[in-house]
Amino acid sequence: MNNFTNILLFVVLALNLSISAQNNSYQFNDVDRVINKAIEDKSFPGGVVLVWKDGKTIYEKAYGNYTYDPESSPKVKTNTLYDLASVTKVVATTTAAMICYDRELFSLDDKVIKYIPEFGVNGKENITIKNLLLHNSGLPAWKKFYGRNLNCDDVINEIYSSELEYKIGEKTVYSDLGIITLGKIIEKVTNKSLDNFCEVEIFNPLEMNTTFYNPKDSLKKLCAPTEIDNYWRMKTLQGEVHDETSAMLNGVAGHAGLFSNARILQSLCRY
Repeated sequence: MNNFTNILLFVVLALNLSISAQNNSYQFNDVDRVINKAIEDKSFPGGVVLVWKDGKTIYEKAYGNYTYDPESSPKVKTNTLYDLASVTKVVATTTAAMICYDRELFSLDDKVIKYIPEFGVNGKENITIKNLLLHNSGLPAWKKFYGRNLNCDDVINEIYSSELEYKIGEKTVYSDLGIITLGKIIEKVTNKSLDNFCEVEIFNPLEMNTTFYNPKDSLKKLCAPTEIDNYWRMKTLQGEVHDETSAMLNGVAGHAGLFSNARILQSLCRY
């Protein structure tokens, strides 16, 4: 299998799902069985499960290996870093938007064109920040940008000039394009790049020291590989964002690009 599908293979739980309590001790045999069976079936090669309940970690365990070849690939550890993919939307962009709102840098009812005038074409003049957050802006869910000889500016310009696929507020369609746009608004009102703002305002205060965009070369070996890309980049992706659009935006985007691990994400989840 070419796809390692490691990008979603850490789990942070604050639930009692598949957990049985006996005399205040928790049994995780069912969890182990499900994860090990999935690894055996090659649904994924490895992962980390962390369960946090009532203010403390009650279970943390690493499973499997970095790839489907256990003889030649490292074993997953609890500090293994993962490409968070769309969890970036929550951990970075939504949290940053909350900070901007709290500091009155924008209102949720502000129109996007207040900050990005060039966005106001093809019927998008009345889209608000709230529409972007609710995924009901009418923007397409996704566009294929890779393989078209586009640069970062080209991608952003195509997003801003996109046509709507449905009327604003008519329905909810999960959209990468909307959250990429929200990330650009955050950059406008803070005068900082999204990665820098998140580092200074979110990750450093919470001591999330292994949460970042674009892992340094020295940390890439700690990252679980996500895919053997045999259609665009023609290499194994390890410590490099899997999402193609984020890669074209230099690894920093509102919708994808963040790396972290389960233990550090708990720092954010507990607040």
